[in-house]
Amino acid sequence: KLVQKEFNSLVSGGLQLVPVSRTAFQAAAAMTRNYQSGLRPGDSLHLAIAKELGVPTIATLDKVMTKNTQTLGLKAALF
Repeated sequence: KLVQKEFNSLVSGGLQLVPVSRTAFQAAAAMTRNYQSGLRPGDSLHLAIAKELGVPTIATLDKVMTKNTQTLGLKAALF
């Protein structure tokens, strides 16, 4: 229930849909090729988009993604 409450709070704060740029796809591909990151393709795309948009914090349930947010200079809200 806590995760649902947090998600509802996040969505009510303003959810913005944005087109994915070619640059973000290329950055995500580079992150995925770095096997040491442990990132899956979808997670790398989320991180590349966040970085490109200047998003300071990304919400996640994934510890691998959390580790990689720090590498990119982002913060993670780990649920």
